[in-house]
Amino acid sequence: MEFITLSKLKDMEPGAVFAKGNDSDVVWLAVRGGTHDWAMYEQPKKHFKSWDSLRKRGEKIFSEQTIRDRIECDDAAWRMYRQ
Repeated sequence: MEFITLSKLKDMEPGAVFAKGNDSDVVWLAVRGGTHDWAMYEQPKKHFKSWDSLRKRGEKIFSEQTIRDRIECDDAAWRMYRQ
């Protein structure tokens, strides 16, 4: 997976999904927001219907450890995570 920097976030289109993945029991994705911010959403695999559905209805991830385990980013990009 690509290392994310603030510069890379700024270059992305608002709403762009820049990472997707799955762990043993959840599916997740990372989305660039409207103002260089970003967020991650997840849902249990048993409820997964589509990436678009996950993006609209997934549960937001707040655990810094979980986020950093899934997305490598610099501190400037991390500060833009939408809490």
